[in-house]
Amino acid sequence: MRFEIVDIGWLKPHEEIKPGRLEEMIFKIKNRRIFHKPILVDLDTGTILDGHHRYNASLTLGFSKIPAILIDYLNDVTISVGVWPNCGIETITKQEVLNMAQSGNLYPPKTSKHEFCFMNALLCFKYFFHAQHSHFLHLIPNKVVFAGS
Repeated sequence: MRFEIVDIGWLKPHEEIKPGRLEEMIFKIKNRRIFHKPILVDLDTGTILDGHHRYNASLTLGFSKIPAILIDYLNDVTISVGVWPNCGIETITKQEVLNMAQSGNLYPPKTSKHEFCFMNALLCFKYFFHAQHSHFLHLIPNKVVFAGS
C-alpha cells in the first residue's frame, strides 16, 4: 500500500455514480477547497475501488491529478469485496471488478462493497488545493485513528 498523487487519465471506474451525489461532491470540493479523502485504486490496473464520486467530481472540475492509495488488490488479504443488498447480483469477485473496469462497461451504482482494514489504523489526511487553478497546494496529515480490535 502506498499513497500517490496520480494522473486522472490512468484511472478506470468500474461502477456508475448517482448524479445527485456527484453534485454534492462537486459542491463540497469547490466550496471547502479540500479533497478530504484519497480514492482507493488497484496499483496494477488503475481500477478505482472506492471513490467513484470523488473521481467524477475531479473530472468535472478539470483536475489532472488526484490523491490515491494504491494497493495490490488481487493479492492484498486485508481488502475484500462483496455486494450491496438488492444490487441485482448475488456475489462478485475481485477479478470481476477488474474485468469490468477494463471492459469499459460499468456496474450500476452501489454494486460492489469493499471492506478493508489497513493494520487496524485509518490514516486521515486533508488535501488542500487551489480550486481555481486545480492543483494541490499542501498535503497535511490530519490524524491517526486506531480502530477497535
